[in-house]
Amino acid sequence: MKVKKTEKGGSYTMTAKRNSMVKLMTVFALSMMLCLSMVLPSFAEPDKPKEYSEGIDSGNPAKAAITKIFKIPSDVPNPKSTFTFKFTAVGMDDGEDTDGMPVIPEITISFEANENSLNDSEENDYRTVVKESADILSKFKLDPTEWIKGEGVYKYTVEEIEGGIPITDSEKEEASYSKAKYEIEIWVEKDKDGKLFARFVNAKTVTNFIDEYYSGEEGGKKVNPTPGGVNQKPEISIEDDFSQVIFSNRYWKTDGGGEKDPTLSALDIIKNVAGNGANRNKYFDFTVKVIQPSLINKPVDPDTNELIPRNYKAYVMDKNGNIVTDITADAKNGVISGEDSKGGYFLFTSNQSKVISLKDGQKLVFVDLHVGSKVEVEEAAAEGYLPKYERTFGKLGEFPGEEGKAWGFPRTPDDPASLIYTIDGVNANTATFTNTRTGATPTGISVDELPYIVMVGVALAGLVAFVAVKYRRKDKY
Repeated sequence: MKVKKTEKGGSYTMTAKRNSMVKLMTVFALSMMLCLSMVLPSFAEPDKPKEYSEGIDSGNPAKAAITKIFKIPSDVPNPKSTFTFKFTAVGMDDGEDTDGMPVIPEITISFEANENSLNDSEENDYRTVVKESADILSKFKLDPTEWIKGEGVYKYTVEEIEGGIPITDSEKEEASYSKAKYEIEIWVEKDKDGKLFARFVNAKTVTNFIDEYYSGEEGGKKVNPTPGGVNQKPEISIEDDFSQVIFSNRYWKTDGGGEKDPTLSALDIIKNVAGNGANRNKYFDFTVKVIQPSLINKPVDPDTNELIPRNYKAYVMDKNGNIVTDITADAKNGVISGEDSKGGYFLFTSNQSKVISLKDGQKLVFVDLHVGSKVEVEEAAAEGYLPKYERTFGKLGEFPGEEGKAWGFPRTPDDPASLIYTIDGVNANTATFTNTRTGATPTGISVDELPYIVMVGVALAGLVAFVAVKYRRKDKY
């Protein structure tokens, strides 16, 4: 043992001191570990929401449901529809043997015509109605003996059967159905009384069969099938308030009589001129743009996989509904797109502006237009005229502009009138632009005053004749 002398002549052993320090450090480390073990849980990451539905026993088994998202253009009543979903057995555990697997019945979700669900929400130019199905495993709760293959993992797929949306007019109505498919796993166990029940239910998306709600994600994503959502927040949130086994559908329609009956219009841009001295033959320029509803998801270019813009047909008519589109070489209504059996017409490509000129009594009439299309119209400035417009769709009212300045809608990005969508119904969408002549000075006799002047002239002539007769009589005598 090594001994070291102290300054005062004493001594101590180095090994004893080293052992003492090791013991002290060990005790300190154990104390810190104990403290950290008590503190760390408070810093731990909160438990993530479960990605499965969980049951307790045969009386309270796991539940699962389907969520239907139904998208319709704004101001369009949803058609009465019933959506059907079918289940296909895949196999038990990791196998593909489906013999003896119980049948999960088809399940439906129905919407009444023009239904105003509490789950409606305004989004852009369309509304979303959401509903959830009943528990797809309800029959197994009523009769647990349906799990005739005993404990194990029962695997199924679920998908939607097309045709739930009734189409009464194939030329004007269109719909798209969800292509989604989900894998459903049902973990069956025995409870303390020996009764079989669904202990867990989980679901996963399938590659190449992804619903638009999960667009951009790969297959195999785990989704929670629990009815009523995971967190059940007070506000409406699809993933938090509904089962995450989601199927999305869309419905849209077209208004207008087309070339067959152009008087059944989808949208009218009407021109009126008023005021003394107004030039009724003056043409006023309009920049018009129509944007198809965003929920329309076809046709798609097969090469680029991008949505193909739609074309909409329009004529210029007079107030009596006669087509008067100017098709001469110096066409004053604008450069026409072509002629058909009715006359000259214009084609408006979605999201592209076109300049059209109208004079008093004329109107630009769209004969086919998707309901919920966004409309932008601006009339060019006209010196000496005070502009205003009125609409039968969007924010209603009379909107006066300033003399000699361009006027139309939308006016500014923040203006309430900036989102103008056409509504359902033929001849229901009109925008009337009236220009009133201002500051005109009289340069002659108004035709409206002519009858009164004629009457005054007749009276004066009679007076002159009366005086002449009286004078002749007096001169005679």
